[in-house]
Amino acid sequence: MGNATARALYFRTDDPENQLYEGSYWKRGYFGGDYEFLLDGGGGERNLDARTTFFYMATLNTPAMAAQMIGIGSQYAWDSRDSAGGYLDGAKSYRLNLPANAPAKNFWSVVAYDP
Repeated sequence: MGNATARALYFRTDDPENQLYEGSYWKRGYFGGDYEFLLDGGGGERNLDARTTFFYMATLNTPAMAAQMIGIGSQYAWDSRDSAGGYLDGAKSYRLNLPANAPAKNFWSVVAYDP
């Protein structure tokens, strides 16, 4: 039951804080902006949906992974759907479009996982 719940949260999170770009299916690796998943700047409880979503796809967690400073730490975005909203299918080909003048001197990585 726990795995099914975590999987559902990961693939179907409707929390607006998890949306990376309005009108797209791209999601934040960390939603809530805190590597400890604390709400209200640490004054509230833990955002258990955000924590569960993150740990379903990742095996570790460090403060640098949530740092929002240019040139420091890492920024994570993920997607499991195509532009029409259908889930990605390993039997199909897809194209990832990057904006013009993307900072190519920085490290970029694209990883594909099979759920």
